[in-house]
Amino acid sequence: MSACSIRRTSSSPPRTPGVIQNTNRTFDTLSRYSRDRLIGAAHNIIRHLDMPAGLFRLMWDDLQEGMPVCAYVTNRALDGLDYRVFATIVPLREGYLSVRIKPMDTTARAQLEKA
Repeated sequence: MSACSIRRTSSSPPRTPGVIQNTNRTFDTLSRYSRDRLIGAAHNIIRHLDMPAGLFRLMWDDLQEGMPVCAYVTNRALDGLDYRVFATIVPLREGYLSVRIKPMDTTARAQLEKA
């Protein structure tokens, strides 16, 4: 069993790189966008300005080579609030699958590291 707690997950399998093809309730809630507004939108609709564009270039380079990618990402919701996720993206035959989980808080991480 993993040391991290998966409390809320969200996924969006982009068939076209950078375009949201599907959402779930958690993704809609976190982003504060409606599902209709998200589907078909460029994934950078939720990009936080503090996230370097070069990080996403490196991620897409690895994905196009067929390698999975994991990264901590800060996103910006429609109402301007920030939210952080740990994103795991894997290439599939028909596109990509991105699954995001809530990162472990620092208190829980410190307790696990002491154990």
